[in-house]
Amino acid sequence: MTLLDKTRRALALIPAVIAAAAPVAAQDAPASGWRSIRLHENAGEQDGLLRTVRPIGAIAPWVSATDFPADLPTGKGSGYVRLRISIDAADRITGCEVTASDLAPHLGNWACERIRLRGKFRHALSLDGKPVDSVVMMTMVFELASAPLPMMPPAPPPPPYGWVETYRSDLKLADLPESAMRGAATLTGSAVLNMSLWQKSDGTFVKPDCRTVRSSGNSEIDKASCSLLESASYSFIAPGRRYGSMQIRVHWKKGRAKIDYPDRDRITPLKFSVEPSFAAPAGLSFNEDGGFAFTFGPGGRVDCRVLYSTGSDAIDVAACRSGAARARFTPELNLFGEEVPRDIIYRLSASDGQLRRLR
Repeated sequence: MTLLDKTRRALALIPAVIAAAAPVAAQDAPASGWRSIRLHENAGEQDGLLRTVRPIGAIAPWVSATDFPADLPTGKGSGYVRLRISIDAADRITGCEVTASDLAPHLGNWACERIRLRGKFRHALSLDGKPVDSVVMMTMVFELASAPLPMMPPAPPPPPYGWVETYRSDLKLADLPESAMRGAATLTGSAVLNMSLWQKSDGTFVKPDCRTVRSSGNSEIDKASCSLLESASYSFIAPGRRYGSMQIRVHWKKGRAKIDYPDRDRITPLKFSVEPSFAAPAGLSFNEDGGFAFTFGPGGRVDCRVLYSTGSDAIDVAACRSGAARARFTPELNLFGEEVPRDIIYRLSASDGQLRRLR
């Protein structure tokens, strides 16, 4: 067969190839009017849990625009449905309810049907390592084919490990009346506040804005601290400025106030003498990488949460307990010289069983 004959034979096959491919292309194209239907996982309940409810595997295949019935109306347009999904201790979906939506009600019902049909979840664990019932929040986003594509800005890069936020005060306290330092005898506690000040073009000042950075846990103390700082007078550190802010800690003891200013020299990062580690107990194995968030707090306290499971309840619990028990560290200090908690994420590798910090 000559080269010309081979070419003619190949060209003759093209219509058949196109015809064979046509049904597949038509099947993949959404006929419902939606460009896309996407599912997003939101944070689940955290309080009192070692591990929250999490999906098993990728959630993208759970729903698509091709799943939507062509005879079901799309409603007014693009929007979302937020779902609260209940999962029992045996990984079963026991409930699904719409908590918020800007779409027609039947779309929420359809979203729950898809979750019940295809959703797979791993149950939550209590702090003592036992399987418990819990909930997970998910959002299903519907985009019409006629709607413009959303523009999403790129996410900022994460800060490097050991990074601590620097602080620079733009204001300084010029005068604080002695009378403002006294309050009700029942006031005992500390609050960290942020004061902001604007100067108008005519030289007068707008009333200082006081916001709580860290509450004392007592609204009366927070209110008295703001009143104290609003009675003070301030000046700008840099000449020519018309706006500035500063953080101040107000400490009350039996109705007497004491002012403490932030100092960058007090900031000290978390330091380890022994990092968390883990050795799998005899007879236990796992085949999925696990993720763990350790919180290294004041007084040497360590808390642990499972971010994503190894697939084994026993390994998840053992890794948290072992890592927390073995860690030795000096807590981080903030601007006021106080010990503050620091979260660090570790990954437990299924290939070698090692717990490593994610930098």
